[in-house]
Amino acid sequence: MGTRLRWVLDVLNRPGTPPTVAEVTTTFSPTFLAQVPAAELIAVLEQIADAGPFTLTAYTPADDLSAQARIDGPALALSVGLAVEPTAPNRIVGLLFQPADADASPRASPATSWGEIDAVLDGLVSEPSMLAAEITNRSCSPIHALDADRSLAVGSTFKLYVLGELAHQVSAGLAAWDEQLAIRDDWKSLPSGIMQGMPAGTKHTLDEFARQMISISDNTAADHLIHRLGRENVEANLAAMGLADPSRMIPFLTTRELFVLKAPANADLAVAYLAADVAGRRALLAGKIAAAPVRLEFWAEPRQIDTLEWFASTTDLCTAMAKLRDLGGQPDLGPVLDVLAVNPGLPVDTARWPYVGFKGGSEPGVLQLTWLLRRSDDRWFVLSMTLDDPADATDHSVAAVGLAQSALDLLAAVP
Repeated sequence: MGTRLRWVLDVLNRPGTPPTVAEVTTTFSPTFLAQVPAAELIAVLEQIADAGPFTLTAYTPADDLSAQARIDGPALALSVGLAVEPTAPNRIVGLLFQPADADASPRASPATSWGEIDAVLDGLVSEPSMLAAEITNRSCSPIHALDADRSLAVGSTFKLYVLGELAHQVSAGLAAWDEQLAIRDDWKSLPSGIMQGMPAGTKHTLDEFARQMISISDNTAADHLIHRLGRENVEANLAAMGLADPSRMIPFLTTRELFVLKAPANADLAVAYLAADVAGRRALLAGKIAAAPVRLEFWAEPRQIDTLEWFASTTDLCTAMAKLRDLGGQPDLGPVLDVLAVNPGLPVDTARWPYVGFKGGSEPGVLQLTWLLRRSDDRWFVLSMTLDDPADATDHSVAAVGLAQSALDLLAAVP
């Protein structure tokens, strides 16, 4: 991974001298280039190089095959997600650029009250929302709320609803955790994740697709599950998962479809999609949108986050987590809680919080973080925070995690 990251950094630091097609072909896997042609990839790298030169300032391996890095330029800082093949020559199978946090420490000390947390959130973005609640009688009992009923863009946190439908179908005998599902080229998306780099025909269990979808927010894993479960089945289960206004997520988009709709080259297609009724949107998804190529593209500003997204309130997401907690306690559905707990989302005191489930989502202008927590006295809590801003793409993830840690301290003290 270090060698491949060094190549990316070298390319970005030689503006005016883009990589050749031969360089790209030997550096990126054939499956990656099948989704992102070499000419398009070179154009994206050239675009980013114009903002350089860049210096590597952070590098964090996620596992043996993927890592997250930060590179800083004169006026632009980027987060770089990288994934490589498991065998030699370990070519790149995933590469994602996103704006990095421009304001990593808006507070010098932890917040000690809900009011302080609210004040910081209000100062970070134009559309903040938060709910801290205890799960009692299978529902959310609010402890503190900030505009918690407002439906906002939630990015990849929508994948909680895919997990909910998977659990529903397993419970009904319509699917099984150990069922094998093959990777399909026409179901592949762009990173985050690594499954887009796997050859078509590669099989994994539905459990593995779910783990990848939740733990590293693998977009290709999510899209495969949506196709396997059935888009309209996922939609039909939204109300049962507690979503107050399912209409905002019908049709239920795959990540590939969202990438297509947000591409500037498809601006007319996005206009047509937004102007159509549900039947018209389904026809576009099955026709022109399915036929459109999906391209790797860097963008630094929010793009239609109030219209082309997945939408839920923090109250909705609390209810969804409560439902998943309930499902995970049923016979044969234990993997629900296991999947949610693979990536806790932040460092946690396990003596105080012996179980932590997490899912988050982000794109420029969108940051969503939701935790399901069991306290040491066996009481269950949910913390959900959404930080949206249609006009500002600053990544506030470091600040948000700090606020979440303060909120967990407050929840730990709830009598």
